Amino acid sequence: MLELNELIRRFSKLIPGQCYESATGKNLELSIYAEPLGLEGLEEMHRYSKNSLFYEFLEYEPFNDITQTRRYIEKLLNRMSGKGSNKTANYWFIRRKSDNYLIGTAALVDLDFARQSISWGYGVDPELWGEGYILQIQEILKHYVFDVLELNRLWGRTMVTNIRTIASLQAAGMVNEGVFREFYNKRGTFIDSWEYSMLRSQYLNIDTAVGNRVIGNKHATDDFSEKVIVELIAKVITEENVDADSGMHSLMTWDSLNHMNIMVALHEHFDVKLEPTEITRATSVKAIKEILEKRI
Repeated sequence: MLELNELIRRFSKLIPGQCYESATGKNLELSIYAEPLGLEGLEEMHRYSKNSLFYEFLEYEPFNDITQTRRYIEKLLNRMSGKGSNKTANYWFIRRKSDNYLIGTAALVDLDFARQSISWGYGVDPELWGEGYILQIQEILKHYVFDVLELNRLWGRTMVTNIRTIASLQAAGMVNEGVFREFYNKRGTFIDSWEYSMLRSQYLNIDTAVGNRVIGNKHATDDFSEKVIVELIAKVITEENVDADSGMHSLMTWDSLNHMNIMVALHEHFDVKLEPTEITRATSVKAIKEILEKRI
């Protein structure tokens, strides 16, 4: 546990993903980077702030006028302006390394020193959904919270109807803590919230549980057969026509939502948590088998 002054220094000066290296020395190959949020990115942020898909699970409406986007950025900057123990929030732009394209934002808010906890949030341009960026954002924020800030608890909430996000949260190792009834109010309709969290002890356990896997008292090698993988996938997507040559390209039921459900099932069955870059490549039976075998 860091002293308050050191925690605030790190929270104020350091940026998620700058030097991504876990406590165990395990690195993640990142295709994104974070930078401080500012008005310099106004027009870029407004580009996707007009997309109605972005607001499907938010309580406010699209920013059709760039002035609305400007006011929103200014509101976030104001939240970030606290000094010392009043510094409780940070927001960042997330850009693609290959071309510096603004793909979305990430946030850590409600920093509570006494409870050693913080809440997160993130959003990605809907035009880029399904490309694995959210998984990378989740990873750099978890690393930042637990390895850099050394906090104890990371938490969040989303609408219970946000099935795809919930699937990605479960794949990321988040634990459901229950439901807040009718927490959200979207256009006059009350919607329950899905509450979740991760603890530092859980994060470190996940982080150190890579490499060689032991299931029970025997090595996992024999379990990585195409037959077992096929059966697991078929059960998740309730599809009979799954075979060794199957993948997202050939099965309509293997969509982005079921892809995350498959990742969760792999974790539960094999006790192997795939990294974000692996999840984006695990789009066929053969690819999954290859990835799992490399863990041995």
